[in-house]
Amino acid sequence: MKYVKFVINSYKGIPKIELDLSKKPSSNIFTLVGLNESGKTSILEAIYLFKNDIPKKEAHALIPKSRQYSFNGTISVEAELELEDEELNSIKEHLQKKYKFQLTDASKIIKIEKKYSFERSAPLSTDDWKKVFWTLNFSGKTKQAKTPKRLRDWKKEAWDDVVELIKEKYLPKILYYQDFLFKFPEKIYLEPFDKEGAEQEEYRGVIQDILDSIESGLTTEKDLLERMKNKEEKSHKEALNQLLLKMSSKLDDEILKKWDEIFGGTQKKKVNVSCDSETDEAGGVRHFIELKIEQGSDSYSINDRSLGFRWFFSFLIFTAFRKSRSSDPGETLFLLDEPA
Repeated sequence: MKYVKFVINSYKGIPKIELDLSKKPSSNIFTLVGLNESGKTSILEAIYLFKNDIPKKEAHALIPKSRQYSFNGTISVEAELELEDEELNSIKEHLQKKYKFQLTDASKIIKIEKKYSFERSAPLSTDDWKKVFWTLNFSGKTKQAKTPKRLRDWKKEAWDDVVELIKEKYLPKILYYQDFLFKFPEKIYLEPFDKEGAEQEEYRGVIQDILDSIESGLTTEKDLLERMKNKEEKSHKEALNQLLLKMSSKLDDEILKKWDEIFGGTQKKKVNVSCDSETDEAGGVRHFIELKIEQGSDSYSINDRSLGFRWFFSFLIFTAFRKSRSSDPGETLFLLDEPA
């Protein structure tokens, strides 16, 4: 499933705008160009809002600046998505198996609209302040029926079931990055612990992304952490070392070779992925992964490199590898603000 259009209404300084991602010639990259303060960031924020909600207490931030003194109306973001053939077939099979309902006419285009309603610049006091509207053009019938009916008219329970199925299995992620100048952690801990840095969970996901890019089915818990805990056994130690080498090689291929292709370089760099453990104050053992850049006989932390290299490294870690995440359905939409 993929996003093919967005329609934004009354979001911050945007009266109304339509972004058609299906225009020809087709592309996987869409560039927003405009002067400072022209609304580029607001467009990205609105798209991100579609998939990632906002607490009611923060909803006032959505109101157009010029109307914040007294805004009455709605702010909306509508997305149009297209189902893949196999996804549509899966929905057909689900309806046939569970409800004995045969789809005879089904559009691959689905529309989802989020609306936020305000009165005097505050969200409505009722639950109606936020509504989500789905448009599914699905029609069909049971064996006993003579004429087809729209799915929602036939049985709302079945229609609701299909909506939940699409939300859980097929609705693609939307990820928003304001920049990629992250402070890369020196150590990526493979298990959560109290008072850990906020970035640790995200980077554990990165480690899993790298494993997914090597081979489906590899996991941080089984193939890294469990082997690290049992590395006194030769079989675990050898398997762990081999996997770390594969991770290093994958990062070399996906990041450093691309860096060299663009910028050249007389002294080749390599990524070294290693593992180790430490004991915390309570006597517990923490296992972690380290990523270093080797150049000649020297070894550097990612944070020791130039801003440009750090941006390049982080950008590919969070995009080229993220697309391998097995839990992400459909085509992930990356929103990049001020790409370097």
